[in-house]
Amino acid sequence: MLTDSQIIGIHNQDPLALFIQFSVGERYYIYERDCVTRFESVKEELYEKKRYGRVDLDLKDEQVLLGKIMFNPKIKKVMKDYPF
Repeated sequence: MLTDSQIIGIHNQDPLALFIQFSVGERYYIYERDCVTRFESVKEELYEKKRYGRVDLDLKDEQVLLGKIMFNPKIKKVMKDYPF
């Protein structure tokens, strides 16, 4: 279990999509779940002076991060409203 992970924000204004921003150490990620297309992913957010972007992670890294944040009580509660 990661002790340095932190939930930054849960964005659930759209009833069909969920976004969760979180950090692990000094790295920032965004989790996306789309209930219409049954798509979920984790991307790393890059904050640089010249550009801002999101980078796809490989499947193994994505699964590890998902497994770690899903134990958070806030995340569990929100996920009940966005089932697949």
